[in-house]
Amino acid sequence: MFRWVEPPGRAAVTSGLLSGFEAFPFADEFQREGRARIERSIPLFRGPARPVRLTRLERSCALIWDPHYPERLFLSLGPNLPPQLWPATEPTLAGASRDLEAYLGRPFRPPHRMSRSIRIARGSLEELGLGSLEQLVRVIGHGELWIDGAARWGSHSQDDPWPEDTRSMSTFALQVIGDRASSGYPRRRPSISMRTLWSRSVLTVELGPWNQIVFELRYDPAPPLSPPPLPGDLIPEDMPVDLMASLLRGNSLPPRGLARMKKEGLSPHVAMLTCLLEPLESSTFELLRTFLRDPGLREAGLALASGMGARGLLEELERETEDPALRARLLELTAPGPSPEDAIEDRSEEDGYVDDDFADRGDPGDMDHEGDMDHEGDVDHEEERR
Repeated sequence: MFRWVEPPGRAAVTSGLLSGFEAFPFADEFQREGRARIERSIPLFRGPARPVRLTRLERSCALIWDPHYPERLFLSLGPNLPPQLWPATEPTLAGASRDLEAYLGRPFRPPHRMSRSIRIARGSLEELGLGSLEQLVRVIGHGELWIDGAARWGSHSQDDPWPEDTRSMSTFALQVIGDRASSGYPRRRPSISMRTLWSRSVLTVELGPWNQIVFELRYDPAPPLSPPPLPGDLIPEDMPVDLMASLLRGNSLPPRGLARMKKEGLSPHVAMLTCLLEPLESSTFELLRTFLRDPGLREAGLALASGMGARGLLEELERETEDPALRARLLELTAPGPSPEDAIEDRSEEDGYVDDDFADRGDPGDMDHEGDMDHEGDVDHEEERR
């Protein structure tokens, strides 16, 4: 599995890690720390390569010795996973088999069979400086080379439709799967899912109401990092590093962070985040009902309930109210939308699917409140196949 790197070949491995890490930089201090770690460390063993589905590329890994932690070895995963996230192992065969199994030994598992699931709010498309869900996914696939970004699928598929190895498949077979994988389901939120390359976890990028981006992460536990690169009280310590790495840029609000905000007081903004991170919880619908029945919170409640597609709550209020103006507004909000068949016909090429009937009705903002990259560590087998 691992091959010893002779001293003359170590500089090339180090150079590849440096060029990969510098190609898509992080915040300045984090970048300096990572660069320093690569420069002082010594690659000892080349590890197995992992094929990137739907491409001719493979990503390589290596066992690294860091003189700051002489009692351990670290596994670099591909050309640009931050060195701060390299998983550690004991320098023994038994230790490596145990500590690195989460990244080198796991089979493909359906997302619904994975034991962990967490939703994390990332902000709106506008806050991220992006124009669409598809554009965000292209950015991830272009720069985050720990993601198996070419083999992605839309909201129509709840499981990964792509086989583990696509290299021997015909163009026709790939096209059939691709047509199905790119489609969306009109009653689900627009989303695009991808696996991570090493732990085989699943990252779903969802476009929620009000152009809010939510990451849904599904995974099986991995050994925790020490020290953790992200606040351990917010991000689960057993999250695999090739999921954690996708949270290092920008803002991330996980459920534990939302719980803290709720303790400080309930506002329309907190209610919106609750809808994004806990959309199916009965407590979320009770929260919406509270907003709808409180005249001081009703405007926010209407925006939230319509954005979430909570037709039943709106119809309930319409039956209860004696205000003709409010009843007329509620009837407008609950008017039937296009049929699922029409929605499928009208879906745009940009995001591949249509949101539910209520996705764009109401904005809580009124409540005051790039392709594969070539690096050392990528192996292209095109010439071999010719």
